[in-house]
Parts: sequence; structure tokens; C-alpha cells
Amino acid sequence: MTMTSPLRIALLSGSTRVHSYNTKSVHVMQKMFEETGAQADVLSLVDYELPFYNEDFESKMGIPKAAQLLAQNLSSYDGVYISTPEYNGGLPALLKNTIDWISRVGFEAFCMPVYGVGAASPGDR
Repeated sequence: MTMTSPLRIALLSGSTRVHSYNTKSVHVMQKMFEETGAQADVLSLVDYELPFYNEDFESKMGIPKAAQLLAQNLSSYDGVYISTPEYNGGLPALLKNTIDWISRVGFEAFCMPVYGVGAASPGDR
């Protein structure tokens, strides 16, 4: 009988608001994944502070270390779950900016893990 490593899942909230429904959703998903035997790690975008993407900034300063670290971290997981608010029919600027910076590192963070996206909202629309 061979032992296999548990699935490693990264969980991200597209919101950094203290009482974010999406952050709460990520923690619920963490428990659900762990109940199945997976290793589920919550990664907070607060820990990966990034400037607004600007090609001039990148030309002068390079890709921020936080973007490089997050891209490296995400690519090491088997799966990534993102719970994100919807702002005016789209992604929040924080999540879009994070994706933009990670894409500048390369696409490994988007090619290797399987991604799932969810959302939580108190609204009725």
C-alpha cells in the first residue's frame, strides 16, 4: 500500500476587509477541505502588498518581491480556491491587480494548480 501526500489547497479572499463575507467563506472552505484530508492554507492578500500595476514602475523597479513570492507560493499548491466579492459586475481592484502582477512573474502559478472561484454576498442582487 502506497501513501500519497494530501492535496495542498491555497485559499484566498479577494477582499481584505476585516469582516469580509468572502474571508469568512475562505475559512469555512478551509474546514471543509481539511475534513476531506487535504492540507488547506489561507493566504491573505494583506501579506502580499503590491503597488498598482504600472509598466513604468515595473521598468524602473522590477517585479515586486511580494508578487514573486505569491506566484511561487500559488504554483506550489495542487489547487487554489478564491472567494471574491463582485464590484459593479467585475473583480475588485485588489484581486485584479494581484493577478496582473502575478502574470508578470510568469504563468506557472496559473497553469499548475486547479482553480476554483466562489463568492459570498449579503445582498439580494
